[in-house]
Amino acid sequence: MSNIVLSGAGGFLASHLIPSLLADGHHVTGVDIVHPADAWRLDVTEIRHHPNFTYEWGSAGEWRRYPDDAIVIHAAAVTDVRFSSGSPRYTLQRNLGDAALLLEECARQQVAQVIVVSTHSVYGRQDVQPISEHAELRPSTFYGAVKAAQELLALSYYRERGLPVTVVRPALMYGERERSGALVTTFLQKALREETITLEGGGLQTRDFNYVGNMVQAVMLLLGAGWACGDVFNVGSGEEISIRHLALLAKKIAGREDKHVALADVRAREGEEGRVFLDSSKIMAHGYKPEVGFTEGVERTSRWVRGRL
Repeated sequence: MSNIVLSGAGGFLASHLIPSLLADGHHVTGVDIVHPADAWRLDVTEIRHHPNFTYEWGSAGEWRRYPDDAIVIHAAAVTDVRFSSGSPRYTLQRNLGDAALLLEECARQQVAQVIVVSTHSVYGRQDVQPISEHAELRPSTFYGAVKAAQELLALSYYRERGLPVTVVRPALMYGERERSGALVTTFLQKALREETITLEGGGLQTRDFNYVGNMVQAVMLLLGAGWACGDVFNVGSGEEISIRHLALLAKKIAGREDKHVALADVRAREGEEGRVFLDSSKIMAHGYKPEVGFTEGVERTSRWVRGRL
């Protein structure tokens, strides 16, 4: 059993990760700036009252009470790309400032490992697909740029201070309890309500959609793994799916194929990556295998969306 400190404990990934950590016998201390009364995902997943779970309200960067031999999973972040572009100072503070404080404290207290959850957005537009971890980072959004800086900072702590750091670059995660406005949930909601689904750039751009449960599997694999320290790992699904295909699948799952759910093509937004497909062969060589495919993952998400509606 390990002592796990998880930042972003009230968030989407955490709501899937914490149950797996607790099931493996770990003690989990969750830290988040979300007030406990507003951390609704903890209630939905029956995490809050588990005897091995503690929720600490506050910034991960300002938290100082790391248990001996703690493994820290830094998943707290502003994840909305459009919000990040409109609020650059706040995003910089939350995504980079808090990470800097957290890493310094982890190095001072000599924690056992820090797993930094990054994003595929650090890659930006890439000519060579699938994208390997060796690709040059050229983010096309403010969000991606700040997360790239976070990665570089974390790895510098590994090289200069010997802090055992592992960086994870997930593909586009989706699933139950994802944030409001997330792509998969938005398309499913619109299909169920028989509303028009807007496709920027005609929906021809592609993504590596990865069900959140697959990401949990990868994090559990990296937990306490000495071979993973000082390294970066893509975590994808092995499937490249167009946004238009997602829209059509959402209509099918919602049972709206024969009803009027229009697909409206509009111009692509600035900073659009176009094609994003990750090469996950490095972590697959260590045993990662995405268990939930795209169709099954969207169907699972749809059941949750129906319940919310």
